[in-house]
Amino acid sequence: MQEPEGDRVGSYLNIEKINEWVLCLTLDDVWEMGIEHRSTLKQLKDRVREGGF
Repeated sequence: MQEPEGDRVGSYLNIEKINEWVLCLTLDDVWEMGIEHRSTLKQLKDRVREGGF
């Protein structure tokens, strides 16, 4: 089995930017991604606000 290409140490996620992006999403934005219900978007944003994302 071969190891996947790429350097795991070199990949860095900026969690603050991701959280900011999630909090700025609108229902129209997420509808295109497959989230159909407003309550699902609210739950996602609540998780980000609580720090559990």
